Amino acid sequence: MPASLPVTAPVKHWRLYDSGDVEATHMMDVEDHRQHSGQVHISAGQREGDLDQMLSVTMEIASNPLDGIDQVPCAHINFDADALALSPLRVGSGIVLRPEAGVTFRSGVNASDAREALLWVE
Repeated sequence: MPASLPVTAPVKHWRLYDSGDVEATHMMDVEDHRQHSGQVHISAGQREGDLDQMLSVTMEIASNPLDGIDQVPCAHINFDADALALSPLRVGSGIVLRPEAGVTFRSGVNASDAREALLWVE
């Protein structure tokens, strides 16, 4: 079966869909490759301005990084279309985060709510 073409749609913040007058600010693409590679690709980014400010995710089934044997659900999260940031994998009752080589984690706090911790991936 051939790969599906991307389905592109304008989108906006999820809370704004009740406000009919608010224009879509971003675009979201979905490519369904489940039938030939077992993957789904999703990306979201701005409609205008810095188009590199996007987030791209590929969902697939991958090998468990702890034993290399079990097959587990996996998401590959990219900084942009070409740069892999990290891969969360569902292992047992938790999620293992596997960062790409050279990627670091830095903790911080939410400036608008100091009780909320943030984790930066750089």
